[in-house]
Amino acid sequence: MWVPKDPENEHQKERTKDINKRWLGIQNENIEVCAKRGDPGVVVVASQPAKALIVARVMGFVTHLIISQDLAEAIIKLPDP
Repeated sequence: MWVPKDPENEHQKERTKDINKRWLGIQNENIEVCAKRGDPGVVVVASQPAKALIVARVMGFVTHLIISQDLAEAIIKLPDP
C-alpha cells in the first residue's frame, strides 16, 4: 500500500489512491477497519532508521508497533507535521 509523502497534498493523495486501486492486496480501508477492531489489529515490525518517515505516517493505522531503538530515535527526531 502506497502512502503520500505529504498527506496534505491533494495531488499526492489522489495519485497514491489511484496507484493503490490497482493493487489486489489489502487496501487502506481494510487497514482502517482492522485498526479500529484491534486485537490483534495492524502489527508493524520495522528496524531501519531510514524507514522513520513512512512508519511515522502510518502510525494512525497501527495497533502494535515493534521497532528498533535506532528507528524510534529517528522517528523522535522527525519535525512535527
